[in-house]
Amino acid sequence: MFTGNRHRQSLFRDLAQCIADEIRPRFNDPLFVNGSFVTAEEKPNDVDVALDLRHASIDAQARGLKFKHFNGKRLLTDFRVDFLINLPGRQDFSLFFQGMRPRLRNLSGSTRHIGKAY
Repeated sequence: MFTGNRHRQSLFRDLAQCIADEIRPRFNDPLFVNGSFVTAEEKPNDVDVALDLRHASIDAQARGLKFKHFNGKRLLTDFRVDFLINLPGRQDFSLFFQGMRPRLRNLSGSTRHIGKAY
C-alpha cells in the first residue's frame, strides 16, 4: 500500500532520505509516520512525520523545536515531509494519529472508513 505506484515510491524514497540525512543524525527519538501517505489515497501530497519528544529532556525538546523552526519548510520543499514535533501535553500527535482512521474514496467522491473501528 505505501509504495503501490510510482508517486508513492517517490514519496517513500524522499522520506527515507530525509530520515537518514536530516532526522537520524540529530535525533534518536521515535518517529510517527501518518497523514494521507498511510491511507488508501493514491497520490498523497506529502508524508507527515512527528518526532516523539514526549519523554525527552527539556534540552532535547528545545533542539527539536529549533530544528523544526529553521528546517520545517525546507524539509517539506526538498523531501515532501511535513515535520512535526510531538511534545507532552496538549500537542500529543500520537493520540491524534491513533484516532485517525484510514479512508477510501469511492467513485462518487464520498468516503468510507476502512479497517478496524475505534
